[in-house]
Amino acid sequence: MESIKQVSLQNLTDNFKDLTLQEGYIHVPDFRISESLTEPYRSNYYCIGFLKEGELVIHSNLIRHEVKSPAIVFADPVSIKNWEMPELPYKAESILISEDFLQEKIIENNILKGFSDLSGNGTFIVQLRKKEAGHIKSIFKIISSYTPPRSVFHKEIVHGAVYSLVNITASIRTEQGDITPSTNSLSMQFRKAVTEYATQQRELQFYADLLNIHPKYLSQIIRKETGRTPGKWIQHQIILEAKILLQKEEMSIGTIAEHLNFPDPSTFGKYFKKYSETNPTEYRNYIQGIQQYV
Repeated sequence: MESIKQVSLQNLTDNFKDLTLQEGYIHVPDFRISESLTEPYRSNYYCIGFLKEGELVIHSNLIRHEVKSPAIVFADPVSIKNWEMPELPYKAESILISEDFLQEKIIENNILKGFSDLSGNGTFIVQLRKKEAGHIKSIFKIISSYTPPRSVFHKEIVHGAVYSLVNITASIRTEQGDITPSTNSLSMQFRKAVTEYATQQRELQFYADLLNIHPKYLSQIIRKETGRTPGKWIQHQIILEAKILLQKEEMSIGTIAEHLNFPDPSTFGKYFKKYSETNPTEYRNYIQGIQQYV
């Protein structure tokens, strides 16, 4: 959806003065979860994060991921993400990478796109053993050493470090086996369809027809495998999309209601309040208040 607000690398450098956009990437040596990251957002970059100490929780496309150190967190640009505010101390580092940066030197198959396909949700976690964590730490140290640039070959060096992160993570993931649900499973196909069509299609019959299955059977499988009814998945997705649009100040409530296929702003407002316990205007004011301190 083209009109949905995204967080870009440039946005981050504009709002966080201690971050510097290099040639297609940002190195975040001390990743902190701010209030703004607890609300849903999309990004126009890939993220490879390294949780060194503590625990974090990230939600991606309505799936809750508990991350325990040491671990790698990979997130693609497509998924809708938000973090839970941690109660205990943690240490984390990350590199945020544009698609152009990734594509510049890749000649073989695009590894990161394969990662996204494997994860199904666009986000996955890889637990690390002590030795593996040491390797990842060393690679991030190289990235840190050449950010900001300290060599005419700094970009090539950072490229090499990023691809090493990708290959090591892929190797560990292969060794551990694919612990995420199969991308061909019915529940995963349904969740992908909801992500794509929920703003325009809210009826179970549509998804049953799309997946070539009886609605009753689809409902039984989704409830059994996910603990939620199909209707709940659709409702949550619509609210996520609405929250992202409400962060876009230039869009009126009426325009958002139309974009989400509601007949009028009043119907949208009632729906939003029913499932988020606040009305669209209150949510927008809350977001604007958070952004003042970012």
